[in-house]
Amino acid sequence: MNPFFAPLSSKSDRILGAALDLFSTQGFHGTSMQQIATAAGVSKGLLFHHFADKARLLDALVDALQQHLAPQTTMAVAATPSESFRVIIDQVFHHLQQAQPLVKLLVPLAIHMGGTETFHQLMTQKMLGIQAYLAKLFAQMGIADPQLEAQQLALLLDGLQLRIAINPQYAPVNEIKAAVLAKYL
Repeated sequence: MNPFFAPLSSKSDRILGAALDLFSTQGFHGTSMQQIATAAGVSKGLLFHHFADKARLLDALVDALQQHLAPQTTMAVAATPSESFRVIIDQVFHHLQQAQPLVKLLVPLAIHMGGTETFHQLMTQKMLGIQAYLAKLFAQMGIADPQLEAQQLALLLDGLQLRIAINPQYAPVNEIKAAVLAKYL
């Protein structure tokens, strides 16, 4: 069971939890609405009552996950830019370690060209927002070419997420976090 939706919560949350579990293990396209209904303990008719199709279910899942993750991904406010950088890196790496089912869902969807428009907009906005925030921190920290450094770090994080999605036992999250902190702090 995933950490985002409690099994005894509303039927809608149970459906979203089952969808996250199945999408992250079988893929979006490899999961049927019947499998989701069965895993959620609801009828297929009730599932379609809540979500007209699988794309709308995915949009609702992404929206719900964004709400769950919002407090963890707020931009860090600390006394110094270096402290803010440490806080955001702690948040990002905590998310990578604790939300592997989510990473396994989002990474394939992010690279799949048939994803929903809402999903692609959300991922682009989130990535650009974090990258812009990192560039601002890097400029305040006196790092040369802060835009390029922020882009490189964002690409490193993208690659780490891809590794987690494909083969998590070969994703040295703690070691990469330590190297990132050592490089910039």
